[in-house]
Amino acid sequence: MRHLTSLTALEIGNCTRLKSLPEAMRHLTSLTTLEVYSCYELKSLPEAMRHLTSLTTLQIAYCSELKSLPEAMRHLTSLTTLEITYSHGELAKRCRKSDGEDWPKICHIPNVHIR
Repeated sequence: MRHLTSLTALEIGNCTRLKSLPEAMRHLTSLTTLEVYSCYELKSLPEAMRHLTSLTTLQIAYCSELKSLPEAMRHLTSLTTLEITYSHGELAKRCRKSDGEDWPKICHIPNVHIR
């Protein structure tokens, strides 16, 4: 991945046995859009995401084992849209605006949609 520094969009889908995204994502510094879907065993997003400083859109769908967001979310200051759909109920609860444990990690994002 370290040679993909000009990549602007990445879609990771239907990787039913994928448990985590690689730490090598740190090299995708031009990435503006990341879509992750139907990765049913995905348990975590890497802390290396903090290096995705150009990321504006993050969409996560049908990742039922993902139950929390990494601290790295706080560093994604260009992120304008976060969409999490058809996720584990625990993740939706943690991202609630009023009392969610993960809300402080994502409160800087203008458009947050959790369904």
